[in-house]
Amino acid sequence: MPRINAFLQLGRDQGGSDVHLAVGIPPMVRLHGELIPIKYRELTNEELQELVYEILTDDQKASFENGHDLDFSYEDPDVGRFRVNLF
Repeated sequence: MPRINAFLQLGRDQGGSDVHLAVGIPPMVRLHGELIPIKYRELTNEELQELVYEILTDDQKASFENGHDLDFSYEDPDVGRFRVNLF
Protein backbone atom coordinates (compact mmCIF):
# COMPACT_ATOMS: atom_id res chain seq x y z
CA MET A 1 0.00 0.00 0.00
CA PRO A 2 1.43 3.43 -0.89
CA ARG A 3 2.53 5.35 2.20
CA ILE A 4 0.64 8.46 1.09
CA ASN A 5 -2.57 6.55 1.86
CA ALA A 6 -1.99 7.04 5.60
CA PHE A 7 -2.25 10.83 5.18
CA LEU A 8 -5.26 10.54 2.88
CA GLN A 9 -7.01 8.17 5.29
CA LEU A 10 -6.33 10.50 8.22
CA GLY A 11 -7.67 13.49 6.33
CA ARG A 12 -10.81 11.61 5.34
CA ASP A 13 -11.35 10.22 8.84
CA GLN A 14 -11.11 13.73 10.31
CA GLY A 15 -13.72 15.01 7.85
CA GLY A 16 -11.24 17.04 5.84
CA SER A 17 -11.92 18.21 2.31
CA ASP A 18 -8.24 18.40 1.29
CA VAL A 19 -4.86 17.08 2.34
CA HIS A 20 -1.91 19.40 1.63
CA LEU A 21 1.63 18.04 1.45
CA ALA A 22 4.52 20.44 0.95
CA VAL A 23 8.24 20.55 1.66
CA GLY A 24 9.27 22.20 4.93
CA ILE A 25 5.92 22.00 6.72
CA PRO A 26 3.95 19.18 8.33
CA PRO A 27 1.08 17.66 6.34
CA MET A 28 -2.13 19.72 6.61
CA VAL A 29 -5.83 18.86 6.48
CA ARG A 30 -8.43 21.40 5.37
CA LEU A 31 -11.30 21.35 7.87
CA HIS A 32 -14.20 23.76 7.40
CA GLY A 33 -12.06 25.96 5.15
CA GLU A 34 -9.11 26.12 7.55
CA LEU A 35 -5.75 24.35 7.16
CA ILE A 36 -4.92 22.35 10.28
CA PRO A 37 -1.48 20.73 10.67
CA ILE A 38 -1.33 16.99 11.23
CA LYS A 39 0.82 16.05 14.22
CA TYR A 40 3.79 15.00 12.15
CA ARG A 41 7.20 16.44 11.41
CA GLU A 42 8.03 18.67 8.46
CA LEU A 43 8.40 16.80 5.18
CA THR A 44 11.69 16.91 3.31
CA ASN A 45 11.89 17.16 -0.47
CA GLU A 46 13.08 13.56 -0.66
CA GLU A 47 10.23 12.27 1.53
CA LEU A 48 7.58 14.12 -0.43
CA GLN A 49 8.96 12.89 -3.73
CA GLU A 50 8.97 9.29 -2.46
CA LEU A 51 5.38 9.60 -1.21
CA VAL A 52 4.10 11.02 -4.48
CA TYR A 53 6.17 8.87 -6.84
CA GLU A 54 4.64 5.73 -5.35
CA ILE A 55 1.32 6.63 -6.99
CA LEU A 56 2.59 8.06 -10.32
CA THR A 57 2.91 6.19 -13.59
CA ASP A 58 6.22 6.36 -15.46
CA ASP A 59 4.68 8.83 -17.94
CA GLN A 60 3.46 11.06 -15.10
CA LYS A 61 6.90 11.02 -13.47
CA ALA A 62 8.56 12.00 -16.76
CA SER A 63 6.07 14.82 -17.34
CA PHE A 64 6.49 16.16 -13.81
CA GLU A 65 10.29 15.97 -14.05
CA ASN A 66 10.09 18.00 -17.27
CA GLY A 67 8.47 20.84 -15.33
CA HIS A 68 4.82 20.17 -16.04
CA ASP A 69 2.08 20.40 -13.43
CA LEU A 70 0.00 17.28 -12.95
CA ASP A 71 -3.72 17.07 -12.24
CA PHE A 72 -5.15 13.55 -11.94
CA SER A 73 -7.33 11.32 -9.81
CA TYR A 74 -5.97 8.68 -7.49
CA GLU A 75 -8.12 5.85 -6.20
CA ASP A 76 -7.45 3.11 -3.69
CA PRO A 77 -10.29 0.74 -2.77
CA ASP A 78 -9.38 0.88 0.92
CA VAL A 79 -9.06 4.67 1.17
CA GLY A 80 -11.22 6.22 -1.55
CA ARG A 81 -10.86 8.48 -4.55
CA PHE A 82 -8.89 11.72 -4.51
CA ARG A 83 -7.96 14.53 -6.87
CA VAL A 84 -4.21 15.19 -6.95
CA ASN A 85 -2.49 18.40 -8.03
CA LEU A 86 1.29 18.48 -8.26
CA PHE A 87 3.21 21.63 -9.06
